[in-house]
Amino acid sequence: MVNKFGSCISSQRPDLTLRSLSHLQDSPTTYGTDLAPSTPKTPADEGKEFFLGPRSEREQPIRVYELGLDPDGGPNNQRSYIRLPPAYTPYILRVSLDAGTPASKNGVFKTNFPLDGGAFERDKYAERTLPTNLTKPIQVDLPISHAGAFVYWVEYDGDAPGERVKGREGYFNIDPILRVHARSSILSNDLKPLLPSEG
Repeated sequence: MVNKFGSCISSQRPDLTLRSLSHLQDSPTTYGTDLAPSTPKTPADEGKEFFLGPRSEREQPIRVYELGLDPDGGPNNQRSYIRLPPAYTPYILRVSLDAGTPASKNGVFKTNFPLDGGAFERDKYAERTLPTNLTKPIQVDLPISHAGAFVYWVEYDGDAPGERVKGREGYFNIDPILRVHARSSILSNDLKPLLPSEG
């Protein structure tokens, strides 16, 4: 199944890594306290847990929206800004780049989307080194679980030795989930208007 961004449905889990405190759990605690996180879970943390957790056979497949980049590592003009649907159920935004393109030379994908979980910070950027395997397309999966507006780009080696090229920036916006309380009835059972104090 494909949508306007090149979306497909996948029953496989995306390749995500979740940093945890498991390496600390075997060590003794200090001052009799346990190793509970100092801050509550963020929406990005909850999204990563969703993708890394077990799935049952009855669950819907994970939806994947694919955003293909041009050979220079930037989005084309029509996709420099994309708007994604609300994450009622978390889904994947897969940024892909063809193998062997200039942007695949020691490429690094950068974004202010919180790839590693935690709170969003406008000026904090996560990085992913792009694979150097030139036999298959390069893909970076972003686990979408909350609303926000984010920027991304690819940096790669230029033609001159030591030169780094920054590709064109792209932007994606995830619509929020809006909920309203159910409205009380304005009509009685016999379909007569109710006073504000009655409805």
